[in-house]
Amino acid sequence: MRKPPNQAEAAAIAASDTPESTRAWLQGPPVPPSRERPRLFLSKGNSKLVKTGKVLSALRGRKVTVHAFNLPAGVARQLGPDGKPFLTCPGAAACLAVCYAQQGRFMVPAAVKVREDNLSFVRAALAAGTLTKDLFRMLDAVKSGDVVRLHDSGDFFSAEYAYAWFGAAMLRHDVLFYAYTKSIPALAGLDVPRNVVITYSEGGRWDDRIPDGAGRSRIFSSHAAREAAGYRDGNSHDGDLPAIEGAKRIGLVYHGVKTLTPKQTAYFGFSGRVARDADIAD
Repeated sequence: MRKPPNQAEAAAIAASDTPESTRAWLQGPPVPPSRERPRLFLSKGNSKLVKTGKVLSALRGRKVTVHAFNLPAGVARQLGPDGKPFLTCPGAAACLAVCYAQQGRFMVPAAVKVREDNLSFVRAALAAGTLTKDLFRMLDAVKSGDVVRLHDSGDFFSAEYAYAWFGAAMLRHDVLFYAYTKSIPALAGLDVPRNVVITYSEGGRWDDRIPDGAGRSRIFSSHAAREAAGYRDGNSHDGDLPAIEGAKRIGLVYHGVKTLTPKQTAYFGFSGRVARDADIAD
């Protein structure tokens, strides 16, 4: 089994595989640690990701851990440059009213703090021009052959942020990364590394800009609605395997603790509807 790259190997990879700006970040001096600056935190994921790890372990004949890197979902508690709450999911629309990452265990204070701390670190590292390097160092905890889900909560909130993750993923080409996203403009024009699988989530602000042929997902109010629309079950005993495999249509049946309103049930039960916040907000 190949070991994660050491610093010398990383430098060699950076010299051959990454864009000029990523190469400059990796070769530049590290930012000194600060008591005011929280560390990046990579979790072992929720029960679905644990289940996914077991499925992958059985398929590969060796232990596979699915890690997760998370940010606050939708809107953070910290403020952005405009003095308003920082938007972590700029493409969100219909999903905001029923977001699972704004319910239940995701709202436990310790879980909220981890995601807010990750965002604080990311924003500081972006400003310092060191985020790819910092993400790469965080990934030291990930073994070769493991899997990382980007944003069990949160999303690629900017092109610069997405670019930093793609640079780190190229350096860890022995690890598979995958993500659901509605941040289509942030990824437009970026080369997605071979070891990163992107699924575009419908029900956002930019559904009409989802690339042709790309993998798609959407929320459904029931399995009957999902099956009628021809979407593969994304919450089955296989866990997140459909997203990891790059399935073209993934249906996620709503399972939050909040009860869907009649309008929300009707909206998520109809596969062709264009997302409009006013239709499902109440």
